[in-house]
Amino acid sequence: MKKCIVIDIDGTLANSEKWQKEYFCSGFHDEEGYMKHISRFPVSKWLEKLIGIYWAEYYDIFILTARHISYRAETNHWLKKMTTIDTKIRSVIYKTDIKQDASEFKLEQMKVISLYNDIDIMFDDNPKTVKLLQDNGFNAVLVKSLY
Repeated sequence: MKKCIVIDIDGTLANSEKWQKEYFCSGFHDEEGYMKHISRFPVSKWLEKLIGIYWAEYYDIFILTARHISYRAETNHWLKKMTTIDTKIRSVIYKTDIKQDASEFKLEQMKVISLYNDIDIMFDDNPKTVKLLQDNGFNAVLVKSLY
């Protein structure tokens, strides 16, 4: 099996914390408003460099995001415009069910990825997601305020 790493976008690869607080706080959820700012999300340079090291060691790179698939074009544009890793990414996996819990979605997808790949590590900014993945045997690392 090919070795791989898995990376979340919002709050992990993309420093979007400012917008996350504005559009997803206190039970308020405005994904459409949040996504209008996508072109302004700066990339996490330290994580981008780490991804380059993994890629140089022949790891596949998967992006696993809780963004809805309807934002695929905007996400791909951001990856090409803001990062140097867009050509290194094997696959970007999006949510298709808006109502599905993000952590449960990511666990489900990690199980699918692990059927054909040896997942070395997963980076995410959500403590609930990281704990759920760890509880299910995945090496998940919490990324927070490291920009």
